Amino acid sequence: MIGPAMFTNIEALDSSKHGNLLFKPVSNYAFAAGVSSAPISVTEIVEAAKYYPVSFALEEPLLPIALLSLKGPPDPWTKRN
Repeated sequence: MIGPAMFTNIEALDSSKHGNLLFKPVSNYAFAAGVSSAPISVTEIVEAAKYYPVSFALEEPLLPIALLSLKGPPDPWTKRN
């Protein structure tokens, strides 16, 4: 499986089900501290490749992945709080 647990419960927004939700800016990125790669869309490949190595998973489906750390968790982009 590609990606951390934060990608396991992805759900399309539905106004009847999620109509009362509000956007709240993230104040702490600790949830991403153990992430060493992240799936990206095909349209994000060029921009992501400016900053991160981009690879493709060997498992189906073949998805592009931005490699955030080559050493594995913790990645160098998040602070430990």
